[in-house]
Amino acid sequence: ALKGINIEIYPEEYVIFFGPSGCGKSTLLYCLAGMETPTKGRVWVKGRYLDELTPSQLVQFHRSQIGMVFQAYYLIPSLSVLDNVVLPQIFEEVPPQEREKKALELLKQFGVYSQAHKYPSELSGGQQQRVAICRALINNPSIILADEPVGNLDSKTSHTVMELLNKLNKELKKTIILVTHSPDHLHYADRIFYMRDGQIIQESRKKEERSKEEPLFKIKDIFLDAQKLKAVYPNLSEPELKAKALIHYLMISFDEKEIKRLEKIIAQRIEGKINYSQLKELLDLPLEKGGVGLYTQTAQKLAQKIEMILSEAKLLEEKERETKETKDILDEKVIRLRRYLLDNYQGTLKKEEELVRLDYFIKLRIQRKITKEQFRKYLDLPFKKGGVGLNRKTAKKFANQLEMVLITKK
Repeated sequence: ALKGINIEIYPEEYVIFFGPSGCGKSTLLYCLAGMETPTKGRVWVKGRYLDELTPSQLVQFHRSQIGMVFQAYYLIPSLSVLDNVVLPQIFEEVPPQEREKKALELLKQFGVYSQAHKYPSELSGGQQQRVAICRALINNPSIILADEPVGNLDSKTSHTVMELLNKLNKELKKTIILVTHSPDHLHYADRIFYMRDGQIIQESRKKEERSKEEPLFKIKDIFLDAQKLKAVYPNLSEPELKAKALIHYLMISFDEKEIKRLEKIIAQRIEGKINYSQLKELLDLPLEKGGVGLYTQTAQKLAQKIEMILSEAKLLEEKERETKETKDILDEKVIRLRRYLLDNYQGTLKKEEELVRLDYFIKLRIQRKITKEQFRKYLDLPFKKGGVGLNRKTAKKFANQLEMVLITKK
């Protein structure tokens, strides 16, 4: 669902993930919340990696640090508005009088005080969403995550809810991370991440650069680290860059000298100069003898992690190489077939775009993604309508010639 996401989000920012349905926005939001665990990469929030938290620590993290606002509100229909809002405080064992006072203050602040003793079904959509925001704020989290919070609301009510979220950011200094597919809300954000097909394709910002601050959120994909490090360390070799990326991923608390030694050893393993057993031995060996000086058990665990990552990376590289080789062979075949078809052609294809279009349809036919008849129709179809623009007779001739080649050759 997500590919190569590398982002940092800072305290008190208003961030929007924007893109069409199914592009991975909500999945990314749930990874940031610790509700989904990435299969690759790690999520770091307020000084902690979420994958290192125990179940009870993760629950406490959700209760105290994160406020979630969903498109569907998720209010409990059998509880009153007041009871819905105080629910998170019950789990924190806050005394009844104290939690009710706090809940009523929030309901008053968000204009739904008079609805406190009603049930969710008696409220409008906008009122339900404001109650859901009150519930998200009851434990005073510093981070509000909102998943299409106005997706079920009319334009007027949407504006009210969006203004409330903006107020939380500007006046109460809450970090807001919001998911939306509507461009109408983008002006609220300090930064916008545009998403498509599980990737961030563009980032735009309204505020000044904040890279010198300590980020609140970080989400990283190790497989992009080496590429990014290349820009920072242009003189390093490929193994050295990969070693640096691995060290960054493993995030071990070593001093500068130990890190350099570790990078050197991992680079040797990547290059094949040492084997797995030698890697373990060097991790265990004292620093003054050329090793890193880890405890034996720590050295073994670290060596296993390194081997697992390198093994996975090797499989990935082999797969990419096979894909590239297959693509190169296919492209070469397409060019040969196009030349064959045009050798006895009396006319001319006037534009380069027409040649590109012809190559495209030849490739589709080779891959059996279109039939012979569809191939002929695309060649005959005018260029402005998505075809090549050949006349009917030539299109039929090309289709027959190509089919003869495909039948007689593998």
